[in-house]
Amino acid sequence: MRQSRPARLPALLPALFPNAYLLALPIIMLTASFSAKAEITYTASLGVGVSQEYQGSRVYHAAPEIALRADFGNGWFVDTAQGAGYATTFSNSMFASAVLAYDGGRKEKQSYNTPGNDYLKGMGDISGSVLGVITVGMPIYGKTTTSLTLELPLTHSERGVAGHVDLTVPVFDQGAHKITITPSVHFGSSKYTQSFFGVTAQQAANTTFNAYSTHAGVDSTSVSAAWSYTITPNWSTHTELGVSRLLGDAAGSPIVQKKQGFFAMSVVSYTF
Repeated sequence: MRQSRPARLPALLPALFPNAYLLALPIIMLTASFSAKAEITYTASLGVGVSQEYQGSRVYHAAPEIALRADFGNGWFVDTAQGAGYATTFSNSMFASAVLAYDGGRKEKQSYNTPGNDYLKGMGDISGSVLGVITVGMPIYGKTTTSLTLELPLTHSERGVAGHVDLTVPVFDQGAHKITITPSVHFGSSKYTQSFFGVTAQQAANTTFNAYSTHAGVDSTSVSAAWSYTITPNWSTHTELGVSRLLGDAAGSPIVQKKQGFFAMSVVSYTF
């Protein structure tokens, strides 16, 4: 539902996921205990993004990209777009992060802030879920890195487990400009692919789609190009363009209208 004004965070969290306070409590307590010893920086970002209304849709929509982030100078962070968690780099240059995040799932109708389209009417909604997002990575050549990310549902576990492998390749890094290319491969458990691309017998009875079963495995791949420009120590911009393609069982799903899609976003950020 479109909101006429931003919701206050304490009021918004229970509406999104009732167990959020319990799940986030350890992060909040640790952040509070460390923040007094480290310099805190804040970043506010504003921009616009364009993407498919749901993965496989032929319809695109534009939406505002608004984010607030606090970095506590010790690895801990809170980000309204990414979640709350901890990130670190080890002495051997390997890196890792653990984040508590939220994914809104998918609606069976067009939605302002959640993937969905009226084409899915009768499929039912995929419930939003609190996710534990674990990433580990390492440099493989110069500044080129590879990483593995797992998304583990902490609520509504019926959506299944998903993840992706990324290769981040800096192709230009000079002065205030940095350009990177990132190929990615996304995969999911059988529960995940069935939730997002399968059609059960009941869903088939409620729609014009034929019943369709999926299996665990790779469901899509993508490649994106990102340009970051540091205007001043406080102001910066980030622009990203990418293309994705569904693979395997996901590509053959009757709910898929377009196997290939594109996405784009551009934001201006202020750090203080």
